[in-house]
Amino acid sequence: MVLSLPTSLYVAAGVLIGIIGVVTIRFWLTSSSQSAEAPSAERTQTSSAPPKQLARVPFLGPDIDNARAIDPYILLPLPMTEEDPQQLLSFACALKHRYGDEPVHLVSVVNDDAGKTADSRSDADAYLKRIAEQEPGNTAMRMAVYEGSDVSAGVVQSARETDTDLLVMGWDAVCAADRSTFGRTVDAVLAQLPLPVYLCRIGQGLSEITHIHFVIPWEIDHHQGFYEAIYNAKQLAAELDVGITVYTYGEHAHRYRQLFDLVEIDIKAEFKLTSSWSDLQSEFALHLQSTDFVITLAVREGEIGWDDELWTFPTHYADVAAQSYALFFLREDDRKHDDQFLRTN
Repeated sequence: MVLSLPTSLYVAAGVLIGIIGVVTIRFWLTSSSQSAEAPSAERTQTSSAPPKQLARVPFLGPDIDNARAIDPYILLPLPMTEEDPQQLLSFACALKHRYGDEPVHLVSVVNDDAGKTADSRSDADAYLKRIAEQEPGNTAMRMAVYEGSDVSAGVVQSARETDTDLLVMGWDAVCAADRSTFGRTVDAVLAQLPLPVYLCRIGQGLSEITHIHFVIPWEIDHHQGFYEAIYNAKQLAAELDVGITVYTYGEHAHRYRQLFDLVEIDIKAEFKLTSSWSDLQSEFALHLQSTDFVITLAVREGEIGWDDELWTFPTHYADVAAQSYALFFLREDDRKHDDQFLRTN
């Protein structure tokens, strides 16, 4: 037996289904629009002290509140005279965890004695936005322009206001001729901030780099920040998908291999012993390629692991083919910070 329903019930049901469909479509369109527009708004926002978000990274788990240890808030000062700012920004982005959401903060300092402060601020702001928009990755960006005749003061102020975890600075190393300075701005920043600092010269696109050479000076493994530096090197090698060769001083390469393996991220690394800076320079002159990237660990003068040869760091690579190199100054303010980079099992 077939039961028949009044026509009015069919009409009512049809209207109800139509209403549900319209509401669903509008909700979907609104959600899609917000998702698409969020990165653009975040990328172009200018702020001296942007709100912070806690990155949630898979192997740390959702309840760990120190995820910024491996997804650092990076400050990148970019003067308008920077030779290749895009390469520095790409390098800074490569140091971040792929699942992290902490931004890279671009900052420029304009001279307030020039008599055209408003124009200078406008030019610097446009400069930073243009660089950020050209970065192809998904890393969030923040931007700020500071006024002042002292560039280092602006960098230090920005680092403190934004609670920066890691500083990346371009470096032409011309100052290497003077054996007592890394440059006035760099010296002042290192003296006032205990943060880890990368001084970089990136001579080619990151996609062109084929190998990382990682130099660990004598006794620097006893300094706080050592494991953080190892993690950074591993993160970079993993992001660029390249091999890494570690150069150590002394007679116990296996010990450094053990220390290296204590840190999260599994990558294949080769270890080589060297007895002096001159031997290392000879090794590099013979075997380095233009697509290699050399990273040397460093500490502030007078701290454990310091070596006077670091003053003339660039001269060690003057006759080698590598176009990219960096000094990585270790963190000096928190001995317990390093524990966050060690394996938990």
